[in-house]
Amino acid sequence: MSAWSLGYRAVGRLGANRSAVNHIVSPVGRSIDIGGFPVNIEPSPDRRFVAITNAGIQQNLSILDTTTGRLTDQVNFDGIAPNSKKKDGLYFGLRFVKTPAGKTLLYASHGAQDRISVRELDAHGKLGSAQDIANHRPGLMGAAMPNFQAGLALSSDGSRLYAVNNQTFALSNFEGSLSVIDTASGKRSQVIPLPGFPLDAVALTTGSLRDKKVYVTSERDGVVCVVETASLSVVKQIHCGTNPTHLLLNGSQTRLYVSNAGSDSVSVIDTATDEVTQTLKVRPVAQRGLPGATPLGMSLSPDEKRLYVALADLDSVGVVDLASGDLKGLMPVGWYPTAVYCTGPQLLVTVGKGQRPANPNTVESYIKNNPGPNKDPRGNLEGADSGSNIRFNERGLVTSLAVPTDRELLRTTEVAVRNNRFREIDSLAQASAHLNPGIEHVIYIVKENRTYDQFFGDFKAGNGDPSLLLYGDDVIPNQRALARRFVLLDNFYANAEMSADGWSWSTAGIASEFVQRNAQYDYSGRDRNYDYEGQNNGSPVDAMGIRNVNDPPGGYLWDSCLKGNVGFRNYGFYMAAGVPIKTPSGKPISEDNVIGMKAFEGRAALDFRMFDTDFADSQAWDRHHLTWPHQRKTWGTPVSTNRFTAWERDYQRLVRENKVPPLMMVRFGNDHTNGTAPDSASPSAMLADNDYAVGQLVEAVSKGPLWSKTAIIIVEDDAQGGFDHVDGHRSICLVVSPFVERGRTDSRFYNTDSAIRTVLSLLGLPPANQFLASAPPLAVFGRKASNSEPYSAILPPKKTFTVNTAKSYRAADSAELFHTDHEESAADAELADILWYDRKGEGAAKPVHARD
Repeated sequence: MSAWSLGYRAVGRLGANRSAVNHIVSPVGRSIDIGGFPVNIEPSPDRRFVAITNAGIQQNLSILDTTTGRLTDQVNFDGIAPNSKKKDGLYFGLRFVKTPAGKTLLYASHGAQDRISVRELDAHGKLGSAQDIANHRPGLMGAAMPNFQAGLALSSDGSRLYAVNNQTFALSNFEGSLSVIDTASGKRSQVIPLPGFPLDAVALTTGSLRDKKVYVTSERDGVVCVVETASLSVVKQIHCGTNPTHLLLNGSQTRLYVSNAGSDSVSVIDTATDEVTQTLKVRPVAQRGLPGATPLGMSLSPDEKRLYVALADLDSVGVVDLASGDLKGLMPVGWYPTAVYCTGPQLLVTVGKGQRPANPNTVESYIKNNPGPNKDPRGNLEGADSGSNIRFNERGLVTSLAVPTDRELLRTTEVAVRNNRFREIDSLAQASAHLNPGIEHVIYIVKENRTYDQFFGDFKAGNGDPSLLLYGDDVIPNQRALARRFVLLDNFYANAEMSADGWSWSTAGIASEFVQRNAQYDYSGRDRNYDYEGQNNGSPVDAMGIRNVNDPPGGYLWDSCLKGNVGFRNYGFYMAAGVPIKTPSGKPISEDNVIGMKAFEGRAALDFRMFDTDFADSQAWDRHHLTWPHQRKTWGTPVSTNRFTAWERDYQRLVRENKVPPLMMVRFGNDHTNGTAPDSASPSAMLADNDYAVGQLVEAVSKGPLWSKTAIIIVEDDAQGGFDHVDGHRSICLVVSPFVERGRTDSRFYNTDSAIRTVLSLLGLPPANQFLASAPPLAVFGRKASNSEPYSAILPPKKTFTVNTAKSYRAADSAELFHTDHEESAADAELADILWYDRKGEGAAKPVHARD
């Protein structure tokens, strides 16, 4: 296959050549591995080279020749940062400048390191040594939160640098900012306040407006700020679409293109008037008007007649005819493209998650990509993780391919439509319409982080690997009994790679570009806050009346309920945890166990404890008359000793009052575990506690008056990098209802979106985005309630409820890595190692599996 080929072929064995998000992945052209989750492409002034930066696990500053598509240089940033104990890294900002002396300099942002590096690029595409410019946040705010360097802009002569400070939190008055830096001295002269979560920046460097304006996007507020360079102030905010990300100037700098990731559009701004003159729709007609194209990076053809847009959630590059403003077609390029650059006859496209639909995550692959038991090459465990093999196997690529002719574009568009399953939307809608056999109440339970093989690998009825089984009937008897009695789904996949995006996929069926990009950075061990699940840096902003920047296109499950006038009640979803940051007056930034979303006002059970692995999920500890040293003994008013008791009390009250809503959302999270942290419940004990909570809830419903009208759907938010011989995304889904026929095994492809699509369908609600519309619903319900006998919960044996000691495997590491009141923000691969050897023993044999 030539470097610029347009040959498409579907690969992989996940379902029917599907990725976990239910798309066919089509490799195209020639691809080069450039590290984890590339996010940006910046051309050199002479257009001979491009620079590419990463936000994922492996981070490199890569230089490619635009003529050959080949790598000319690469600098790795996976070590410890200079003058720091923390991991080095890049983020989003890249900008070239040609100095008056004729040098070509490349400026690159280093995210949480609060610095910008400067390197000279020579005529052969080689980078020189780096000089660093520091840009730390001063005082109390700096101690609490880094500036977090993002987009960059430079004056025409390179003497002035404009550096976007992305982080936005309570102490910054929920604003971002722009630092103005003198490049000769490296000193900051001014900091300009900006709306929340600014990302990209460009400066006008030619024409009559040369060096007079800088433009900056705000992802949260949906605006582009116009910064006047003379006064160094924001003189206008231009309203665009939702979550504007990338900026692109045309050659004469008379037009500015803005990709609106959440609105599936591109705004065109006249730089003379600073008005939006046109809005280009990049959502294809075949998408049926459903959100989820997600435009990111853009590039113009040399004649500026066409605009190429990376459409991340369509796994394609969109081609826009600028004369008509129409989307002419799509070019499939791989899983989650993030940026594109047109050289003329060719396109260079960065692909965030690679081109392999299936990513087996086995002990063999873990050992290959990780240092092994009790060893850590970074010398610093806090916030450090080499990555779960889901993310390690999803290799970031740059793909080079030929610009298609109009005839070729028709063919590639047909491939993209097929890959994204748009033609199946109508038939799936009909199937969903006939799904409900008489169900009036849905209980949707989300748990934490397990794979299929970990729970059911020994089930002969399914596609399992018994060597990867971690928890059997001695630990999780209820979930295994429910899978045997109702339906075993052995081809079900979590859409997410980690909890950060897992909670968006599990509650919305899609994850915004903000979540996708920042979760990759966060979980690479590079010190970005866990900024999801309804919170922005510890604050429940939506409940405070501030837009949540990580809201998904199309909204959450509860938004669909509100639109459809369907009642719901929340038990533990998107509850805010107090953070150890206070204002100068001493007031806490946020309180504990408060709602994170305004939609939950009056609809949340505040006596139900949020994610907190020191609080029991079930009554098992009480019934065995056991405890653990770090246990939170009680919570709420009236007092509960566990989450199940709080839920059951509320449920029985609602039953008595005939007020049980159509949807209940319940979070049981202790299967996450605290690893082997000393004086914490052991992993097996926490899995058993979580399992018993599931069993108790099913028992309570099945022995109550609403059993014949209820479906209980149980998923994990993600698979946590656990071992699975099919794919690191393959996970657990249980469907419990009298209408589910006894003892079935269903090996059809399903995923997280299938679960949410089923919930929506049972509630009579339409899908809210293109992923949900194209997801196959869980077709497991019969027309009769033939499986209606009550269920009795199985209490796991007392011997399972043990407590970790200082001698437990990697006990000290666990104490350092994991937090009890929120999911870890990096150490999922570490946890996979800890759980494996804790359960199997340090001398356990390591099963070997092939990659494909």
